Amino acid sequence: MIRITTQKDIEDLRNIISKNLYDLLTCHFHTLDKIYCAIEDNPMAQFSLDDYGAIYLVQAYDEIKGKIFESVEKNSLHDIVIYIAQHLSNNEYCADYIIPQSILNNAERNQIEKEL
Repeated sequence: MIRITTQKDIEDLRNIISKNLYDLLTCHFHTLDKIYCAIEDNPMAQFSLDDYGAIYLVQAYDEIKGKIFESVEKNSLHDIVIYIAQHLSNNEYCADYIIPQSILNNAERNQIEKEL
């Protein structure tokens, strides 16, 4: 699992993940920036999710097996489908787990789809 809290964390993944997954992560990060910084005037480069709850890029289903998610939504861009699952940790922070459909087998996909 890869922990993402800044735009630089996403930039560091640029050559490791597909362009579509990179674009989805960037878009999701920008959305969170707009939500959390709506009244602040912080440049995107300074925004960090450390105070709000990180984004986690899931690499294997075992990393999230047994977690109870508050909500799950399905998104797609061209050839990639991801699930964004929100997990409330310690009643204070809400982390977003980005789960590429491509890492899931049919049983795991069905388990995630039940949460939609």
